[in-house]
Amino acid sequence: MEHTDVKSTYDYFWSLASLDTVVRQTAANELLFHLQTLYNDHLKIEGLVGSSVNFFTGNKENENLNFVRATEVLEKHYGPDIVYSLIRLTRGLSSSRQGARHGFALALIELLASLKFISYKLLIPFIDEACPFSSKKEQDNSDTIFGRVFAYMCIVRSGILWREVSNEQDYRDVIQGLLLCSRRKSYVKETCYHIIISTISHLKNQPYENSAVEYLLEKVFEDSQHGIQTCDDLNFALALQEHYQELLRNSQRWKKILHRNSTHRHGWSKELLLHPKNIQKLAETLEVTSPKDSGEDQHPEGRIHSVWDRVLNIYFGNFPDQGSHDVEKKITNLPFHIFWQKIVDDCLFDTDSTHKRRFWGFQFFEKTLTKMPKDQISVLFTKNFMKCFINNLIDHKKYLHKAAKHTLGCIQGFAEENKYLSHILLIQLIGENGSRHFDHITKTKTIDQIISNLDVEGPSFYVDYLKKTILNQENSLGNTVEVNRKWAINQMYGLVKNYKIERQEEWLKSILKNFLFYGFFEHKKFENNLKRKYPEPLNDHSKKLKTGNGKSAQVLSDEEIVIKDGSVWESPKPELSYPIRELLRLKFFNTLGELNNMRSLIPEASHVKFGRRLNGTMSDGETWAHYAVKCVRELQQDSMFEPVVILPEDAQVAQKGAIKVIDKIEAKIKKYSSSTFFSNAGSQYKAFERLYSHAFLFLYSEPEEATVILQDLHECYKKVLQSPKKLSKKVNKENMEEDSPEPIEVIVDILLGFLGKPSAMLRHLSEQVFETFCHQLTKTSLDLLLDVLETKEGIAGQEELYETEEEEEEEDDDDDDDDDDDDDDDDDDDDDDDDDGEEDEEENSSNNHHNSIKSKNKQASSDKENTEDEDDISDEPDSKQDEEMTEFDSKLAEIFKQKQLEKTRKKDAKHQVIHFKNKVLDLLGIFMRKQPTSPLLFELIIPLLETSLKTNSSSDQIANKARGLLVDRLCKNKESPKDFENAPVFKILEEVHNLVKKCPNSMVLTASSKLSAYIVKALFRQQEQIKSDQQALLTCSKIIEVYSSSLREFMTKPRSRLNVGFFADLSTRYPEVAWSLKDILIEFTDPERALNGYRHVQTYELLVRLLKDLSAKKSSNLNELILQFMPEFQDSFERTLRFSVTALNAGKRLLKVDKLKELLKLAQTAIRITRKIEKDLEKENPIWSFDFLAPQLENVKEYQLYTSSRSIRDMINQLLKILNYGSGEDFNEKDDA
Repeated sequence: MEHTDVKSTYDYFWSLASLDTVVRQTAANELLFHLQTLYNDHLKIEGLVGSSVNFFTGNKENENLNFVRATEVLEKHYGPDIVYSLIRLTRGLSSSRQGARHGFALALIELLASLKFISYKLLIPFIDEACPFSSKKEQDNSDTIFGRVFAYMCIVRSGILWREVSNEQDYRDVIQGLLLCSRRKSYVKETCYHIIISTISHLKNQPYENSAVEYLLEKVFEDSQHGIQTCDDLNFALALQEHYQELLRNSQRWKKILHRNSTHRHGWSKELLLHPKNIQKLAETLEVTSPKDSGEDQHPEGRIHSVWDRVLNIYFGNFPDQGSHDVEKKITNLPFHIFWQKIVDDCLFDTDSTHKRRFWGFQFFEKTLTKMPKDQISVLFTKNFMKCFINNLIDHKKYLHKAAKHTLGCIQGFAEENKYLSHILLIQLIGENGSRHFDHITKTKTIDQIISNLDVEGPSFYVDYLKKTILNQENSLGNTVEVNRKWAINQMYGLVKNYKIERQEEWLKSILKNFLFYGFFEHKKFENNLKRKYPEPLNDHSKKLKTGNGKSAQVLSDEEIVIKDGSVWESPKPELSYPIRELLRLKFFNTLGELNNMRSLIPEASHVKFGRRLNGTMSDGETWAHYAVKCVRELQQDSMFEPVVILPEDAQVAQKGAIKVIDKIEAKIKKYSSSTFFSNAGSQYKAFERLYSHAFLFLYSEPEEATVILQDLHECYKKVLQSPKKLSKKVNKENMEEDSPEPIEVIVDILLGFLGKPSAMLRHLSEQVFETFCHQLTKTSLDLLLDVLETKEGIAGQEELYETEEEEEEEDDDDDDDDDDDDDDDDDDDDDDDDDGEEDEEENSSNNHHNSIKSKNKQASSDKENTEDEDDISDEPDSKQDEEMTEFDSKLAEIFKQKQLEKTRKKDAKHQVIHFKNKVLDLLGIFMRKQPTSPLLFELIIPLLETSLKTNSSSDQIANKARGLLVDRLCKNKESPKDFENAPVFKILEEVHNLVKKCPNSMVLTASSKLSAYIVKALFRQQEQIKSDQQALLTCSKIIEVYSSSLREFMTKPRSRLNVGFFADLSTRYPEVAWSLKDILIEFTDPERALNGYRHVQTYELLVRLLKDLSAKKSSNLNELILQFMPEFQDSFERTLRFSVTALNAGKRLLKVDKLKELLKLAQTAIRITRKIEKDLEKENPIWSFDFLAPQLENVKEYQLYTSSRSIRDMINQLLKILNYGSGEDFNEKDDA
C-alpha cells in the first residue's frame, strides 16, 4: 500500500466524526465511492473483473482466523485500501470524539453491505483487535464496550449474518457477545436487547429458525431466576411473542420462564403477557410500582424505556401483512383504556408516585397522543394525569414544571396540526377531569389558542357540550350549579365574539336559539302526564303533539321535544334560576348585536357589490333579527311552551301589530330580485324589517319604551313606504296636522333612543338603519344629532339626554341649590363655561355638606354641654355621652358616604354622556361617507369645530374624534357638496375664520385651514357647473374678503393664533385666488408697518410661496402678472435692507442674524423665479438690478453685527453674483447658502 494512496484515503475519515448529521452522511458516501473506485482498479489488476466466484465459501482456512491472517485474506481479494478502511472504521467505533461512533458505524454498515462475500468470521478479528473484552468485568473500558456494541449493530444491520457464508453459530456468537456486553455494563443493556430484538424478524427465512428461538430463550433468561422481571426482559418477550406466538405456546422452556415467580407476590397468569389477569405483574415489570425487592435506578437518566414504544406499536402500530386491529386481537386481550387506567393513571400518576415515574408518564402521554386513534384520544385525559398535569403547570417551582410545559406544547402543536380534533382536546382540558378556568390558573392561553384552531365542525361540538353543561347539573352541589351555568353561557357568547373562528351558520343559529329558548320560554307543566294528554306515540321513543296552530311537534320523551325547525328542547335539571334566565336574555341581545355587525354569510360575490349593507344577514339574505322573531313566534304558537316574560296588554297589542307589518315587509322584500334588492326602496324595506324585528324583541326588555317605538315606527312606515294613493286617502280622512314631524325625524329620534341604551346590538342596528336613510336627512333631523354634542357632560346633561325621573326629588332640595343650578344654566351659552357649571354644582354641594356637618357639630356640642350641666346636677353616669357621640359618628359617616355617592354619580353621568356623544359622532361619520355631495355637510362644520375647541380633560376624547371626522373624513372626500346657496356657505367660511382666533392648539388650526380649503373647493366646483363669470368673480371676491380680514389680523396682532400654514393652504390649492392677497402682503413688508422681525420675515415667506405656486401653473398670463409685480417686491426688499442698516446705526436691531439669513434665502428664490420667467418669455431687460441692490447689500455685509456671521457673508456674495450675471443660467433653484 503506497503512501500516496493511504494519504488520499485517510482524508475521508476526519469528517465522519462531525456532529452534523448531513456532514457525516456526505463523508460516508464519498468514502464509499472512493473505495469502490479503488476496488474496481484492484479487480482489473488482479484480473478478477466479472468474476462472481465466492472465494470464501467452503474454505476451512478462513475459519478461526486471527487478525493478521484475516488482514492478509481481505487484502488479497479486496485490496489494501479497503483493509485499511476496515481497521480505521472498527477502531473509530470505540472513539468518544464528537459523533465518531455514529459516523464510523454508518460508514462501516454501508461498506459491509457492499462487500458481498465477506463473512462474520473474517470481520470478527478486526472487532476483537479494536474492542477486545477484558478478562474481568471491572477492567472493561466503557469506550471499548460501546465500540463492541456498535460493531455488533453494524454486523446485524449490514445483513452479513443472513448471507450464505454465515451460519447459525455466527448468529449465536453475536447474541452471546451482545449478552456479554449487557452484563459487563448495565447502561448498554437496553441497546443490546434492541439489537437482539432486531434480529428476530430475520429468522423467518433461516433454516435454523426454531433452534435459534430456543437458543434466545435459553440465553436471554439464563441468569434470570424469576423469569420476565425487567423492562428489557418484557421488551424481548413481547417482540418474541409478536413473531412466534404459536411456537412459544408449544415451548416448555417458555412456560418455565413464565412460572419462575415463586418468591414474588404476582406472577404471569396467562401466556399472553398483555392480558387483564397479568395487569399486576405487568405493572411490576414496567416498574410503575415499587415492590421492596425492585430498584428504581434502571434508568438513571430519567428517560422512558423503549418497551413503552413496543406496547404502543402492539396497540396502534401497523405490522407487515396485518392491520393494527388484527395484531391487537392476536397478541393482547387487554384493552388500551384499561392499560392506561391501571398502569399509567393509577400507577405513574398516583399521588404517591415519584417524580421520575411521573416524568415517564408525561413522556408516554406525548408518545401516545400522536399514535392514538383519533376517536380514543379522550381516554388519555384521566383524573390523576390531569391533576398532576395542572398542578405542575401552575407553579414554576414544581420539580416537573418544565416537563408539564413540554407536554402542554405537544398538546398545542397536536391541536394546530389536527384542527378536526381540537374540540376533543378542548373538552378534555376544561371537562370533568380538567378545569373550566384552565387558562387562568395555568397563566397560559391554551384554551383560547385551541378555540381559535377549531375547524368547521368544531364549534358545533363545543356548543353541544356547553348546552349539556347548562342543562344537566344534577350531580352539582350548592353554588356550583350557578357557577357552571354562568361559565357555559359566557363561553357560548365568547364563541360568537371570537372572529378567529370560521363562521358557520349552523352553530351560530344554535347559540342564538339556546339563549332564546331557555331565556324567554319554558316547558309547560301539565297536571296530567303527557302520555295521557296526547295521542299514543308512533313508536316506543317518540310521539306527535299538536301545537296551538295545528302544527305538530315531536316528543322524544317527557323531557325532550323536537320543535318545528328541528331543534331539540331539553328540560334543564335542576330548573333554571331567575338570575340564569336573566343572563341568558342578556347574552341573547348581546349575541344578536354581534351578529348584526358580523360580515354576511352570503357568498363572496355579493360582498363586492353591496359591501357592509349585507352585515347581519344569513346565507339566504334573511337578517338575524328577523330569524329570531320567527323563532319567538313559533314558540308562542306552540302549546308545549309558555313565555317566561309576560308582556303588558298594550305591549301585546303592539306586538301583534308589529307581526302584521313584518309579514307585509317580508312579502315586499321577496318581490325584489338580487339585482334590485339594494335599490332605494329595497334597502328601505330591509331597514324597516330590521327596526320592526328589533323593536319586537325589545318588548321583552323594555316593554313600555318599545311600545312607543313601535307606534312611531308604524306612522313612519306609512309615510315613507306606503303608496301615495292610500296615503292621500288616509290624510284626507285623518286631517293630519301640517307641523307633524317628517318621517326621517321620527327615525332619527328612534335611533337616538337606541343609542342611549348600553347595548352593542342597538348601536349596530342604529348605524345600519341610519346608513340606509341618511340620504333623506333634513336640517331639523340633523339638528337632533348635533344637539347631543352641545349637551353638558354631567348630571344635567344626563338628565337632558336620558330624561331621567329625578326632577321630583330635586324639587325637595334647598332653595340655594336651585339658585345654583339656575346660575349654571345661564352660563351654558359661553364656550369657556361648559365645565364651570359642574364645578359650581360640586362646590355648592360640598358647601351644603360642610354646612350640614357644622350644624351637626354645633348640635352635638350643645347636646354635650347640656349633658355636662345635667351631669353636674344629677351626677348621672357618662354612658349617655357615649351614646350621643356614637350617634354623631354614625351621622357623620353617613354624610361622607352620601358625598362619595354623589361624586360617583357625577362621574358615571359624565362617562355616559361622553359615550352617547361618541355614538352620535359615528353616525355623523356615516353621513359624511355615504353623502359626500349633500349640502347639509356644511351644517356640520361649525358644530364639530366648536366641539373640537373644547380641550378640558373630560372632553378631549370627543374633541379629538370631532376633529378627526372633519380632517380625515370630510376634507378628504373626493366629491364636494352640490346645489347649495352661496350666502350661507360664505357665512360658515367667515365663522370658521373667527373660530380660528380661539383655537387652543396647532391641530385645531390645521383642521380649520383644511376646512377653509374644503369650503373654497366646494364653492369653485359649483361655479364651474354654473359657468357664470360674474358669479365666479363675486365668489372670488367674497373668499378674498374673508381671507384678507384674517391676514390683516395675523399681520397686526402679535398674539394672533394664525400662522403661515393657514394661508399657505389657499396658495397651494388656488394660487390665482390667493394672488389677490399680494397687495396686503406687500403693504406689510414695509419695515415701519411690521410688528417685529419674525412677523416681517413671515410676510416675505408668504409672498415667495405665492410666487412659487403661481409660477408652477406655467401660464404665460400668470407669468406676466408675476413680472409686473416684481418691481414692487424689489423695492420692498431694498427698503427692508436700508431700514435694517438705519435701525442698526440708531442702536436698534430690526433683523436678527437668523432672520436676516431667511430673508436672503427668500430673496434668492424670488430672483431665480423671476429670471426663469424672463427666460421663458424671452425678456431682454432683467427686472432685478445689481446697481440698485448692491450698495445696500454691501452695507449690511460690512456692518459689525453681521460680519461675524460667515454664512451671511457667503449668502450676500452669492446674491450679488446672481444679480451681476444677469441671466442666471449658471444657477439652479437650490439654496446655496
